[in-house]
Amino acid sequence: MVERDEALERLEAGLLAARRERGGMILIEGEAGVGKTTLLNAFLARHVGNVRILRGACENFSVPEVLGAVRDIARQSGGRLAVRTSRVADTFEALLSFLSHGAGPAVLVIEDIHWADDATLDLLRFLARRLQGRPVLAVVTARTDEADSRDRTARLWASIPLTTYQRIQLEPLSLRGLERLVGPRDAARVHRLTGGNPFYLTEYLAAGSEGVPSIVQDATLARLAAFDAPARTALLCSAIFPGRIHETILRDLLGDQSHDAVEACLVSGMLQQGADGLRFRHELARMAVERSMTPLRRQELHAFVLSRLKAERDPRLSELLHHAEFAGSPDEFVQLARQAAAEASDLGAYREAAAHLGKALDCGAQLSDADRAAMIESWLEAAESSGQSALVAASLEASLPFRRAENDPLRLGDALRIAAQGYWQVANIERAQVLSAEALALLEGAPESRELAGALALACLLDMMAGDGRLALDRGLRAVSIASRNQYLDVYVHATASIGIVYCVRDPAEGLRILASGADDAVRLGLDDKLPGIYARLIYALVLVRDFAAAQARYPLGLEACRARDRFAQEAFIAGAMALMQVDQGRLREAIAACGELMTRDPSAGTMLMPALVALAKARNRLGLDADPGVTSLRTAMPGKPDFLLHLPMAVCDLEAAWFTGAPDAAAERLSAIVAELLEAWGESWLLGDALFWLKAAGRPYAASDALLAALPEQCRLFLEGRWRESAEAWERLGCPYERAVALAHGDEAARRAALAIFDDLGAAPAAQKLRRDLRAEGVRMVPAGPSRARRTHPAGLSHRQAEILELLAAGLTNPLIGERLGLSAKTVEHHVSAVLAALEAPNRMQAVHIARERGLLKP
Repeated sequence: MVERDEALERLEAGLLAARRERGGMILIEGEAGVGKTTLLNAFLARHVGNVRILRGACENFSVPEVLGAVRDIARQSGGRLAVRTSRVADTFEALLSFLSHGAGPAVLVIEDIHWADDATLDLLRFLARRLQGRPVLAVVTARTDEADSRDRTARLWASIPLTTYQRIQLEPLSLRGLERLVGPRDAARVHRLTGGNPFYLTEYLAAGSEGVPSIVQDATLARLAAFDAPARTALLCSAIFPGRIHETILRDLLGDQSHDAVEACLVSGMLQQGADGLRFRHELARMAVERSMTPLRRQELHAFVLSRLKAERDPRLSELLHHAEFAGSPDEFVQLARQAAAEASDLGAYREAAAHLGKALDCGAQLSDADRAAMIESWLEAAESSGQSALVAASLEASLPFRRAENDPLRLGDALRIAAQGYWQVANIERAQVLSAEALALLEGAPESRELAGALALACLLDMMAGDGRLALDRGLRAVSIASRNQYLDVYVHATASIGIVYCVRDPAEGLRILASGADDAVRLGLDDKLPGIYARLIYALVLVRDFAAAQARYPLGLEACRARDRFAQEAFIAGAMALMQVDQGRLREAIAACGELMTRDPSAGTMLMPALVALAKARNRLGLDADPGVTSLRTAMPGKPDFLLHLPMAVCDLEAAWFTGAPDAAAERLSAIVAELLEAWGESWLLGDALFWLKAAGRPYAASDALLAALPEQCRLFLEGRWRESAEAWERLGCPYERAVALAHGDEAARRAALAIFDDLGAAPAAQKLRRDLRAEGVRMVPAGPSRARRTHPAGLSHRQAEILELLAAGLTNPLIGERLGLSAKTVEHHVSAVLAALEAPNRMQAVHIARERGLLKP
């Protein structure tokens, strides 16, 4: 417990708060072997008998056991708690109630969440928000050096409010700490060799070797070599069990009913006795011992354990699966993997379901064509649901040859729909349309079915993207009708979301009503896995109609729904929509930063990255920056047929860039052609507002009918009617300063000067330069120069006004007080504050002030 006093004090403070019914959650994190479990054991040992201790762990199985830690706790509960696989929320509520009611406070421990399944991460999100008024302290541990799972756990904590948990970061022992253990003479050398890691240090000291092991494998095996033969065999056999060791099976393996060999391992400290049985003292040691065995010996041991576990009354599926994988019995492994995948999918743990099925497909078992096709399709859907776009793209049509050989239209049609949906996900729209059409041709001739409803719902989306609104609506309504009539509730909710976004094109109010209703239906019906897709469409539609307040209100719900199901693709779509909102609000650098982060995380997210890519193109365009490589790649990959989600906004972006240069003809011609095609397909469409606005701004107005004008949003209609002042006011009410400036730039001299000031404040250099050229060409005198010298020379690129506002932020003034002090409107202050945050790359005002102080940007 060297150098762990502060960590112990924080745990004690957390327990004291729980005793006062102010519970909470504490994360203990650090590298493998740093002493997380040792710290926990020392803390819990102080309170045996005066608190209820419930302890579970996530095991290092090849695929995580779904809710494995909760199952541990259920076994400790004496039948008072059970894991309910039908609805995971019921299990969460039951656990919370079990923890909250009893004699004295409860300490819930969940160890090693870096190996957790999605459902266990969902549980932590659930508990974090609900412990504050309860006598419960939750303590979780996690490694920080598990590369495969680090991002997932980081996203977990990012999705939980900071006020609901605290983190204890355990560091390796310092040189001074080591001196207390090994003496000053050897401390420097030992610290250099072990890095201060307590486990490496302990194994090194216990090995008693003159040489210094370079890695823990060497240290553990050096220690193993010192055991006598029976104890060494006991340790090797024990290493077959990840986590809890089945002692009766171990005795049978060893033929050692007296348990003397195991006792020797306990005395040595390599094994330890826990509340739930024997375990290796550390997982690193177990892995080192297991890897030291020959492959044949390891296989024999796994096969023996598997046969014994199968004979038990209620074996854990995850344990059976783990041993079957290494026992050389592929048929048995496939059967167990399919069971585990089905259970994982029921609990929303799609990443684990995909992992189980992927391993089963790779294991070399003899499968019938029908079985292999079904497994591929289930794997694709699980991989897509968990946002693994790169995996999906590589195997989209793998099941089709098997399904074609079956001569079963229903199954082939559904396989085609699954492949088409995958192609849509990775932005190969043309291939998606081909497969979708083939699926419908097969399924339309059969009786009504779930497969037909699902194919129609997908076709609705594809038709919408291709600009065929009438067909999209017809197919979407048919999908809803079939699903409703036959109680295909999941398809019903999915189809409702599809027709909702279709309606938004023609009637935004009705479309938004349908989407909001779909979200409510998903919650009411317990179809939580449908929420990410619905929220993605709803938030995107709210941004398109520029209802930013409603989009901001729905954003946390959408984000939570995506992260709860590990749906990065839908999360990326929502984040891209919010980046589009930032562009509209003039927060151009913030939008670029947000989009860059998305592209870094998963550039293969395909269709779901389109809003982000459009936002990135617009923001860089307006700031006068070079095109982003991701946007350039998108243009190359764009399908030839019109796709309003992509072609229209990119064509608008191109026209805006051409407007800067004063040569808009070619770009205006391309945009006009797309507008004409969409009008032919859709009739009057609200979504054409921005296109017609920019054609008019570029001096190439499109001949709009009265019916089309009436369908356009107010700010665009007013501009097309030549009412630039009222249009500018409408843009200002929406909170869109850039478009407001564009409208003002078509007004009188005073309005154009106001537009120039707005462009300068936004950092929109290309638009500002164009307006300056126009004013000078028309003989306007005293045209204001570009950004001030103060802005050009400011270390953070702030204008004089922005630097002034930064000083007021540091003084603690709110936006209203800043506006009152400087005589600015609330919206203007908000835009200036956003620009300051973006320039300093700060997430909030407090952090901006901190960064400014560190960089010496504030006045002394």
